[in-house]
Amino acid sequence: EIILGNSTEGYKNNNIKDLSNSVSANNKLLEILNIENLTGVSGSLPVQDIPSIKEIYARGSGIESVTFARNGLIHKAELPESLSDLRLYDLYYLNDLSIEDYNSLLVFVCENTPNIDEKAIIENSPNLIRIRATNIDWTGRRSLDNASLLMRLAECKGIDANNQNTDLPVLTGKVEIGSIRQSEIQLFNELWPELQLIYDESDIIPQFSINFYREVGDETPIYSILKDEMYTLTSEDDPSQMLINQGLLVKEMTPQYTYLFDSWTPDIEGVLVTQNLDFYGKFTPVIRQYTVKWYSDDDERTLLEEVK
Repeated sequence: EIILGNSTEGYKNNNIKDLSNSVSANNKLLEILNIENLTGVSGSLPVQDIPSIKEIYARGSGIESVTFARNGLIHKAELPESLSDLRLYDLYYLNDLSIEDYNSLLVFVCENTPNIDEKAIIENSPNLIRIRATNIDWTGRRSLDNASLLMRLAECKGIDANNQNTDLPVLTGKVEIGSIRQSEIQLFNELWPELQLIYDESDIIPQFSINFYREVGDETPIYSILKDEMYTLTSEDDPSQMLINQGLLVKEMTPQYTYLFDSWTPDIEGVLVTQNLDFYGKFTPVIRQYTVKWYSDDDERTLLEEVK
């Protein structure tokens, strides 16, 4: 055992800042590590090469990163709110894991650690940016009501089998989903070919394409979105300002007119989505103004008259 910390309420120890002299791979028989409330300790907890550890108490410390030894004997871990990186590999005995607060957790790996509810950790960690979770089984009581959690994970990056960062999140296993959109099914199948999606065909939410064209006569939309069936469009769905800022919703001027975007036809507001919909830009012509100047026909070229 190595007991450096103390769980007494109000206890804080900022004097110990480095664990390397106390905790190392040389501690072959170490089973219990307590660094509770060692506020001066930060960085990575040096236990990756100590498979003998069974219990870790680190609440109240400043530890930011924890990677347990693969196939280790760890069965209980109490981790601090400062934790930003947690990696669990082949931990078949770990069944009691708690974190003081999940808001700091940015990186989470859970591979072949069957007794930990990785779904709950993910749900409680709103700021995740990297995820690797393999052989997950989110079925039955752990099933998803909808695809919102998977959509959040789809925005993350990942970590590969060699512990290297990847641009895409990693999920394998199976997930049962109560309701899902066809576009979500396509996205998840592309992102996670080794993730089995389980759903009832009758629970697929129909979606329709909402297309915006620069003006009547154009054949290619400048913007398209998908909306659920029976969704009512509002002004919040109007992309005109975004398209104007991007230089897409403009009409080329002529010698006589410039054109300002006016509205969509038909009007967006209040339209009920029951099919694919097309909207076309309508522009207001503004007469261009020119300035005509007359100069004297001599060497001094004196301005004689100016008319706008």
